[in-house]
Amino acid sequence: MILEHKKEAATGTLSRVATAHLQKKIIYKRRKQAIGLILYAAGALAFEYYSRMLVPRETMPILYLIMSFIRSTVYLCLGFYLYNFFFPN
Repeated sequence: MILEHKKEAATGTLSRVATAHLQKKIIYKRRKQAIGLILYAAGALAFEYYSRMLVPRETMPILYLIMSFIRSTVYLCLGFYLYNFFFPN
């Protein structure tokens, strides 16, 4: 009886340690995702600014169309990234 109690206590301690380790791992993963999200959003905004500045609509309409397609793809990816960040699995 005493041996079983000690065994349960030992496994309980181990499970608490494992749970704490998993929580730290999840926090680290979420922090890494948050930093990636911030960098991605900053890159998307910089791309938006420079693509509009470098490719004027009036002088290069075909290139402007291509750049606007790339811009919309970038924002679509940003939307998926935001969705996965706020609603993980």
